[in-house]
Amino acid sequence: MKPLHDQPHGQWPIQQVPASTDTPVIPPDPPQSSPIRQEAEVAYPEPVGVFAKPFTPNDARPPYQSAQVHGSHSRLYQAGRDVNLTEQKLRWLPLVPIGEEVESCTTAFYPPRRYDEAARIFARSEFGVTVLSGRPGTGRRSSALTLLSDNGAQYVHECLTDWTPIPRTDVLPKEPEGRYLLDLTNEPTEIPEQFGRTLMAYGRVLAELNARMVILVTNKLWQACASDTVSITVELAPPSVRGVLNAHLQAFGDHLKWLDDDATLRGLVDELEVGESGPRRVAELAAIVSRYTPFDEPAVDQIREAFRHWKHYLDRQFAEYRDARGVDAGALQAQQMGAARARALLIAVAVLDGAPSEVVLDACDELLKKLRANPSARDILIGPELQDLIDRIDAELVGDTITITRKSPGLDKAVLERVWQQRPQLRTPIRSWLESITTTGAVANDHLDRVADVLVRLAADLGSLETLDIVQKWLTQKSRHRTLAITILERLAISNEVGSVVRRRLYEWASRKSGVDILTGVAEVCAGQLAHHSVKAALSRLRLLIGHEVIAARPAAAQALRQLAVNDELGDEVVTVVFDWFERQDRRAGALGLLALIDPELEPSTTELIRSIASAPERAQALRDAWSALISDRATGAAAMTVAENWFAAADAGALDPEVVIAILAPIIRNNLTSDSFKDFVTQGSSSETRKNLIVSLVMGSSPSIIDASANKQ
Repeated sequence: MKPLHDQPHGQWPIQQVPASTDTPVIPPDPPQSSPIRQEAEVAYPEPVGVFAKPFTPNDARPPYQSAQVHGSHSRLYQAGRDVNLTEQKLRWLPLVPIGEEVESCTTAFYPPRRYDEAARIFARSEFGVTVLSGRPGTGRRSSALTLLSDNGAQYVHECLTDWTPIPRTDVLPKEPEGRYLLDLTNEPTEIPEQFGRTLMAYGRVLAELNARMVILVTNKLWQACASDTVSITVELAPPSVRGVLNAHLQAFGDHLKWLDDDATLRGLVDELEVGESGPRRVAELAAIVSRYTPFDEPAVDQIREAFRHWKHYLDRQFAEYRDARGVDAGALQAQQMGAARARALLIAVAVLDGAPSEVVLDACDELLKKLRANPSARDILIGPELQDLIDRIDAELVGDTITITRKSPGLDKAVLERVWQQRPQLRTPIRSWLESITTTGAVANDHLDRVADVLVRLAADLGSLETLDIVQKWLTQKSRHRTLAITILERLAISNEVGSVVRRRLYEWASRKSGVDILTGVAEVCAGQLAHHSVKAALSRLRLLIGHEVIAARPAAAQALRQLAVNDELGDEVVTVVFDWFERQDRRAGALGLLALIDPELEPSTTELIRSIASAPERAQALRDAWSALISDRATGAAAMTVAENWFAAADAGALDPEVVIAILAPIIRNNLTSDSFKDFVTQGSSSETRKNLIVSLVMGSSPSIIDASANKQ
């Protein structure tokens, strides 16, 4: 065996990989400037699924025995002669450029308290990592982006936390002059102590490369790492309220004066200062104020209500219902039922704002049924009429539609936020209600777009990821529901708030024996916005799907790969990654992925891609290796030969160069078909001229029996 080479700075880390594991590390690809070849005495994880056997022609036995070491992640090999083991390397986390966010954050940035201390740590030449701790909304992210973009840094990238099962420093990027943001705020569990210990060594490597990383954490998540990283950690405190307001309203001089002159608005500023609110809340006030013309008294009331998320209105709507004295039991019950109907109507309007009144009222009745509070005919008869209910919630009838947002922008969001936070017992029945009113033929079936927006808000703004259960069921329904489910998953997968959690959910779905609809849904998400956000994150999930044990899911993954491969912006990187799967990461996925990319019958536009691969000697040889592996495996040999026949047809039609087709396929067919299979291929009748020319090139060096059989067939 060859010795393990020394690891120079900036190259991929090399690590022994478990022979089998329930939770493999997601292996995204490194930047293209990184080296791409290095040999090591490291075994691949054992293949599963289609390639349950090693890639050996005719099922030949490998010249060694192997066994898993009990209680470890190692495998022992006993060989009677030389054994060549192929490398397996860890891959860096996917990186996403965030230049637009950097520009928007730094334009109106006002530093939180202790920012100067963070800047001193960041500027230290001997260490390349700074950790910013604190609760969300205290200015950690804006501070990190400001630090990373100072001194003329050209690019800032965010690391997508696509690791399984826990954070690890050996997959963090390290490129010369790199500037990285790693946000661990939404990690599901406490960061392990090992991460903090190894982070110090990683930071010294970054310093040698003049690279920098800022990590965002909360105190609770960082507890185990705190003692090892105390010298590089700063807990930020909220910045000055007035300072943040001035920064955000610097282009609105009249509005700043308005804040000083108006007693009501000064009161809002005082509330923020007393409550030590974070810059996010202060920026929200600045954004609301800037939408209105100064010195407009009605606007002041709107600003106050909108900033307080319509608290006064919601306090009145959701106040505890008190029994009225002197009212008989029957009338009291009717009043209580009327109050319940009004609140259910408010929730229904918040979800379906702008929908026809009949739809909203039917949805309201469905919600009352879910809550087991649906009124009887008697209750409806003696209770409030429709207009009374609408007036009670201050809604408007505009034509045939009901709305609460025309006079009060943002009230719909505030209603759902209030219910979610103050009445958590209602979350489950409301989610069940949202699911039931959006099934095919249900009351809100024609308003799926609106409900989809609500689901996104519940997940992203309120962290209610249980709504993904509804999205998951939509994936199994008709085209409209499924299309919206894909859109919701795409939006959430690239969101700052819950993106890492949703991407992890997609990975879990792809790695398990999920239903076909779920698996194909993941493939469609990967082919959409997620790939443009981070092609490496998308490909890491497609790698799991392309050879999934649920065989019916593979065509969707293949289609997603082809769709990305022919994209002008992403194509070259996609092909590079798929070749890397075969050569270094996952031989099975790489072989199937390459085969998916080169079938001209499935996607005629891939002929240009095929010509590009065939014209590069290294890629052409990798293609021969992959195709050979598939042909020699009994489970995939027929499919691999079908693609070969499609190449012949494409060459006959002029889409591919016949000489190139023969140059690629001749050694594959000659070296990997058994004697009988080779004879069948040569003697099989076909009208393809390219196929006949390839056979001529093959039989010229074959045994007389093959040539005689071919002559007899003619």
